Amino acid sequence: AAPMSAGKLPRGWSRAVMISGLAGVCVVVVGLAYWLFSSWGGSLSRDLQYLPDNCHIIGSLRIEQIRTSPSWNYLKTELSKELAKDLPMETDQFSSLVENLIGVPVDQVAQVIVGGTLGSDMTPDLVVVIRTNKPVTTSQIEGRKKELSFQKVSVGKHTVYAASDVAFCVPEQQVVLWAKSADTFKKILERTGRPQISDGMQQALKQIDFSQSLALAINYKDLGAVLAQAAKSTGPVMFDVNEIFDFNWSLATTYQIQLDKTISLVSTAICRDKEAARESKVLADAMLVLLKRLKIFSKELQDILASYECNVSGTTATMKLTATPEQLVGLVKNTKTKIDELRNRIQLPGPNPG
Repeated sequence: AAPMSAGKLPRGWSRAVMISGLAGVCVVVVGLAYWLFSSWGGSLSRDLQYLPDNCHIIGSLRIEQIRTSPSWNYLKTELSKELAKDLPMETDQFSSLVENLIGVPVDQVAQVIVGGTLGSDMTPDLVVVIRTNKPVTTSQIEGRKKELSFQKVSVGKHTVYAASDVAFCVPEQQVVLWAKSADTFKKILERTGRPQISDGMQQALKQIDFSQSLALAINYKDLGAVLAQAAKSTGPVMFDVNEIFDFNWSLATTYQIQLDKTISLVSTAICRDKEAARESKVLADAMLVLLKRLKIFSKELQDILASYECNVSGTTATMKLTATPEQLVGLVKNTKTKIDELRNRIQLPGPNPG
């Protein structure tokens, strides 16, 4: 073996140390990139690439997870019995309607993601991302949408199928995209990298977990500006709504619902400052008192509200509620009965035939 002199490494070691060092740097860089990518919106990261720039709203519905949860199976069975006479269709008919609408059978849908903006003319520009649990072909979707006449439009390496008011694309074997036009897809599919995310939505994405059954992030900071501009530029009275109400109080809000043996709701308000966060808690506490005083609701609501907690941390206020499936079913049944009773009481008498 080559002798080791002071301040020098044995022959061949310097290259090994250099390679090990580079490998270590690569591991750190890849690890950081993965952390940044995966923490931005949780499990939604891979599908963010298909959403528009500067979304006002991003929502996720984990259909596969919901359909297999104990809570959903109980709610579906019990509530379908209770509401059957008020629903215009059976559950199976509703599933067929959804299938015809999105072009994919419900039992093949793993997750639905919606993201989009609201224009100053109050016209939404939304993209629906459907991630399936098995491969989907364009011919399968066209076969379920026979009432539409699709035209093929090339967008980069993808083919978009556009009709008069709707368009779809299958960029991956297990991803179906829907939007109002091929132009929306051009902005997305020809874009390099991930979408632009505004400050308000970035704050919301830090607080939300898209692995939950339902997750919704609303960017009030930008959405409020659009609504204020719309109110100012349309209607008989031209005014700035910000002169009436402080819409900058809340920057963003997130809602998360998890269905398991119980149903949990977590809502977080991302506020302008610490004072606004404390005021959010005061408002939530006041709403709790109001709901407790509403006699139209039953004991089940009181039991659900007993689980209420709201905590403030810095500029965020987080509210939590938990309910059992049995409580929700009882709440719906009893509330429906009371509403029917009130409706009968306030019914106006019919016209006098004489």
